[in-house]
Amino acid sequence: LTLQEAGGRIGGALEYATALYDRESVARHAGYLTQVLAAMVAAEQEIVQKLPMLSDAERRRVLEEWNATETQYPSESCVHELFEQQVERTPDAVAVVYEDQTLTYAELNCKANQLAHHLRGLGVGPDARVAICVERSLAMVVGLLAILKAGGGYLPLDPGYPEDRLRYMLQDSAPVAVLTQSSLAGLFTDEAVPVVALDHNESLWTTRPSTNPERGELSPAHLAYVIYTSGSTGQPKGVMVEHRNVVNYICDARHRYAGVSRANFSLYSALAFDLTVTSLYVPLIAGGSVVVVPSHEPDFAVAHAAGEIHSDVLKVTPAHLALLAEK
Repeated sequence: LTLQEAGGRIGGALEYATALYDRESVARHAGYLTQVLAAMVAAEQEIVQKLPMLSDAERRRVLEEWNATETQYPSESCVHELFEQQVERTPDAVAVVYEDQTLTYAELNCKANQLAHHLRGLGVGPDARVAICVERSLAMVVGLLAILKAGGGYLPLDPGYPEDRLRYMLQDSAPVAVLTQSSLAGLFTDEAVPVVALDHNESLWTTRPSTNPERGELSPAHLAYVIYTSGSTGQPKGVMVEHRNVVNYICDARHRYAGVSRANFSLYSALAFDLTVTSLYVPLIAGGSVVVVPSHEPDFAVAHAAGEIHSDVLKVTPAHLALLAEK
């Protein structure tokens, strides 16, 4: 930007690299400068930081038009209730796929209900936290839905985390129970709360009712899950997410993915990474299938590209997308 005064006027030019910017963007930035200069003349005592940079039309577009996102969604429902409604619509459709195993909507709902009734017997209720530390499997999906159906909020623990981090998260969140699997149960021998191995203690709940637990005092304002930050800037912090937050998001996602209704979604990320929310709940409220990728899959990108893992929808980060493009 070059400016000079001549004959009582200020003139100038803005030079830019066409490989980096287009003419419209540069013209818009020149307009911002003109807007600020005009505002300085109109309010010469105002500090520069408070002067308007946007025109009235652009300010209205940014603040009002682009933020007009109000929409109707089932704000009085909890996450698992949307799944239960889908069970009524498509009980015999495949809900979850894991290697050569499948569960229909009715079967998944039945297993989750039985475990949920057992969890209620352990004291799980609204805002109670239940830690879940399992490898990706059918049992993982059953466990998550069971915690929600019991009225609690789940705390996902990545089995690959260092023991110190797992111990801190457990102490900080104070769960009333821990769901895990036999191979990982040794991580929780010192816990003073019930530890349930989903692949070992099934006889404790398979005789429980298979009906949907009553909602009771649970509301959309209660906890759905707690997810911890990475801790890269300090001590990890637990973020509490309510049912209404998740319902709002997954209903919007279902609308955005309307063209792939009843599609297969690959679930390949770690449970403690909230990318799983889309891949898990969106298909389960839309009649689709969750394709659970085994935790031992050595190279997801290779397997997916080779057709060993079939899915219609894959939610990935740019880094994963780059890997897929290379295969």
